[in-house]
Amino acid sequence: MTEKNLTLQPGQVLFRRDQPGDGMFVVRRGELEVLLGKSEREISVAKIERGMIIGEMSLFDDRPRSATVRALTEVEVTEIKSADFRRLQQKFPSWISLLMTTLTARIRSANERIGRLENQKATQNAKLVAIQRILSALDFLWYREADRIGGEWHLDLSIVRDTLVNDFCEDRLVVDCVIEASVAQKFYHRESNSSGSEVITVLSRGHLSRLLNCLKHYTKGNKAEPLPAAALSLLKILHTHSLQALHDAVEVSLDELSRLAGKEELEYVADWPRCAEYFSRLGDGVAVDTAADKLLFRTRRRELKEIHRTHSLIGAICREIDMEDGAS
Repeated sequence: MTEKNLTLQPGQVLFRRDQPGDGMFVVRRGELEVLLGKSEREISVAKIERGMIIGEMSLFDDRPRSATVRALTEVEVTEIKSADFRRLQQKFPSWISLLMTTLTARIRSANERIGRLENQKATQNAKLVAIQRILSALDFLWYREADRIGGEWHLDLSIVRDTLVNDFCEDRLVVDCVIEASVAQKFYHRESNSSGSEVITVLSRGHLSRLLNCLKHYTKGNKAEPLPAAALSLLKILHTHSLQALHDAVEVSLDELSRLAGKEELEYVADWPRCAEYFSRLGDGVAVDTAADKLLFRTRRRELKEIHRTHSLIGAICREIDMEDGAS
């Protein structure tokens, strides 16, 4: 067997996705990363260290490489060509058996990871559906049970909790999380009325209907899941930029938004390019285009204000639920 040793410097690519594959590599020293996605939107999904193998699937089929592999440190690898591998099959069957065990373990690990991600996504989907139901019921209660006092509408919180839990069969923990997050986000004010009952107040009862319309647009035709933290941080920066713009119609590149990121957003900036798919669901208020390999966001300040308010509240409710779930 003719071995071919290669040395890679940090950042150097061993092979790219969709390239023809004609063998695998054994890592002698150093560390590599496995990347999935397209060019500027690649994400690191695995690390390959000394003693591990990579590219072994090409030994069993003639398909192109399924991922890009890049050196993280200085790396030395030994390449084993397909022809050499066939000779090894006959000469060292026990080594081939070990290779198959490694390959099987990788496939099993990948399946388990996919299963965890699917379960996590299903949980997030169910969470958003429950929030949407509770907000819809709350919208109904504002029109059936609220009292007009001065220039505000007042709604008794004991009626809200009892009705949602007993009549609508909603989970009390989730109901309380919706209320607490809504108050924290200043969507409602909470106070005690003249009889000592705890109430939430608002100037206009129609605000929740507008939020539900915005949320309905987002979930229409999609398996509903809340915006992830990275997308929420990008939405916040986009909204802040729109408030400073001279005109209602705003066009801004992702690069420009990245330069506006504050301390709270910096940890998410690297994930912003992968948030475009979420923004395409936000409705007519936001459009995402690509020009000269740059992501461009086009929006209108008035529509974006409602979108930002809606998803900021949903994000706050989800965080409140997660905190309560973690504490219980």
